[in-house]
Amino acid sequence: MRTLKRIDTFVKVVNYGSFSKVARELNISVVAVSKQISSLEADLKVQLLKRNTRSLALTEVGQVYYDKCKKILHELEETRVLINNFHSEPAGTLCILCGRFFYERFILPNLGKFNERYPKIILNIETKEGITHFERDDVDILIGTLKTEMSTLVRRKLFTSRYILCVSPKYLQKFSEPAVPNDLKGHLYITHSMRSSYDLLTFNNGEQIFLKPTLHLDDAHLMLETALQGLGIISLHSYIVDQSLKEGKLKEILPAYSNNIKKPIYLYYQKNSSYIEPKIRAFVDFMTNLKWNDA
Repeated sequence: MRTLKRIDTFVKVVNYGSFSKVARELNISVVAVSKQISSLEADLKVQLLKRNTRSLALTEVGQVYYDKCKKILHELEETRVLINNFHSEPAGTLCILCGRFFYERFILPNLGKFNERYPKIILNIETKEGITHFERDDVDILIGTLKTEMSTLVRRKLFTSRYILCVSPKYLQKFSEPAVPNDLKGHLYITHSMRSSYDLLTFNNGEQIFLKPTLHLDDAHLMLETALQGLGIISLHSYIVDQSLKEGKLKEILPAYSNNIKKPIYLYYQKNSSYIEPKIRAFVDFMTNLKWNDA
C-alpha cells in the first residue's frame, strides 16, 4: 500500500508539474511529497525526475515508468468502479436509438414493466433510422440492422424478419396487380432513402428488377402510411406490415417470387473490455428475455 501511495503521488507530480500543487491536493507538506518521490527512486534504484528550484522533468526511465504507472492506476480505478457497480442499483440516463415502429410495437407495450423493475433508469429514446456514431451521438443502445458491422460493438439478436413486397387495395383499383417481377416496371414504387440498393428488388429465381422510385422516405413508418393511402408499392419488414396485411389494408404481391430471406434484428451496444454499465445490462437483459417470435 505504501508503494502504491508513492506511485500515485509520483503520477500526480508529473501531471501537475509541481510538488506544491500536489501537496495542497493531498493536504501534506512539500517536503513530504519530495520524500515520497525520493523513497520511490531509492526503491527502484533509478532517478525518475530531474528537478531544480524552477522546474522538473522526467528522465528517460522516468517517462517509461510514468506511462506504465498511469495505465495501472487507470485500470485500478476502472476495477473499483466495476466492483461498486456490482452492488449498485441500475440508475442514470439510458440513450436508445430505434425506429419509430419498433418503439411502438415492442418497447412501448413493455415500458411500464421496465419502469417498475428499474425506477432509477431514465430512458431517452430517439426514434429515427440510420447509422449512428455511438460516442459522438451519445448513444448507449441501437436497435436495428447495421449495414456494416463494427468491431467496437456487441450485438444481441432479438428476432428475424423478412421483407414483404405489398400494396394497398386502393392502389390496385387504379393499377393492375403485377403477375411476374418484370410487371413491376412502370409501377409507382416507394423506397427508403437510406437503403444502399434503394432501387433494386431481388427475387427467389435470381431475377433482379431495377425500379425508378417515385418517392424516397427516410422513415419506414411514413412508408407504411403512404402505401396505405394507395400511393405506391413498398417493401418493408414483415413485423411492420403484418398487422395491415391481416386487416386487409395491404396485400402482398408476387408472393411466389419472394426470396423469404430472414434478416436479423439486433440490439447493439458498445464493447467494453472491463465491464458493462448496470443500466445498459438491465435494458439488454430485459429486451433479450422478452418472448420474441420470428416474423
